[in-house]
Amino acid sequence: MSTVAKKKAPPLLPPEAHGRPEFSPLWELPDPTISKDGEWYYLYATGQGIEARRSRDLIDWEVLPSVFPDPVPAWAKEKIPGADSIWAPDIRKIGNRWHLHYSVSTLGSQKSVLGLATAEALDPAHPKGGWKDQGLVLASETRKDPYNALDSSVCLDETGRPWIVWGSYFSGIFLAEADPATGKLVPGAQHHHVATRVPGNGHQGNPGPGIEGPVIVRKHGRFYLFVSLADQINYHVVVGRADRITGPYLDRMGKPLLGEGGTPVIAPYGKYRGNGHNGALVDECPWFDIFVNHTLMERLAPGGGGSHPTPSPGHTEHGRPLDSSGGLAGCPESGISKRRNPAGSAGSPGPLGASREQSATALVVGPKRKVFPSSGWRQLRRKG
Repeated sequence: MSTVAKKKAPPLLPPEAHGRPEFSPLWELPDPTISKDGEWYYLYATGQGIEARRSRDLIDWEVLPSVFPDPVPAWAKEKIPGADSIWAPDIRKIGNRWHLHYSVSTLGSQKSVLGLATAEALDPAHPKGGWKDQGLVLASETRKDPYNALDSSVCLDETGRPWIVWGSYFSGIFLAEADPATGKLVPGAQHHHVATRVPGNGHQGNPGPGIEGPVIVRKHGRFYLFVSLADQINYHVVVGRADRITGPYLDRMGKPLLGEGGTPVIAPYGKYRGNGHNGALVDECPWFDIFVNHTLMERLAPGGGGSHPTPSPGHTEHGRPLDSSGGLAGCPESGISKRRNPAGSAGSPGPLGASREQSATALVVGPKRKVFPSSGWRQLRRKG
């Protein structure tokens, strides 16, 4: 047994059980992505210059310098003059380099760009550390392109070749092959349409129903596509599975994500709203696979410090993350275990009233052997 395997798994308790201060380093981190380099877990999120954090135990997080010194790289600011921050980063190691894909846009616009930064080490103090901006990956224009060049992430296929998946609203989610040497799209590569919510027509500038934040991971020889749906408060995540990276992606009932399909993963529950725009870390942690998402938390009392992000144990039923009582995965005190949300529904979040909200990041983890099923989903029709 390796030295890593002998280490004790971190305790999966609510942050308040660890005497967390009022401020948490995981507050104000929308659209998170997570990876592991050596003994450190690194988390990046939307923010000016791209927010960065790291932790050895997934509990205590250290604030790192932003990836970029400026809120938005100069080339992206020129293309998107109204942009004031960088959105939805995605971290992935390809070969010997780290690739950090990111988005720049303005709220509600289809005029957007995808960019890429690379580094040889994630530790800022490493002799080979430091990010180098590689510039434009893809752009979209209103009423010209079917897609919106936002929310890109990278997945490796069964041969180790990288693919970039992207999309936000409009005509949905698209996928194309990338060049492993540059990290950018292969010139002339086919754009595969892998998920949507109808009606949505990018050519007519109609944003359509909400679908965004795509992430593809490979497990047990199959590909899992996570997407986030609905608006800010009703935000939730669903997943579909495919035998090939290009799809088709189907939910556990056989419905395609190119339509209304999607097996629920996490939705609003208890005081946690807007759960979505996830990242995933598979086969890198010695104890479990990691699902990371942002959430909106209601303040417990006027003037209070707000709720803290909560690492919580996941439980799965043939690949669907659930808690031990059969509800959607979440914190033990959430009460979601008392009900089961239907596919494609985020439930009713209820009025927030005058209470204030804090954007935060929650870690939802589950045992490696149970997070993704090795057999088909069709059996769930008989069992669930």
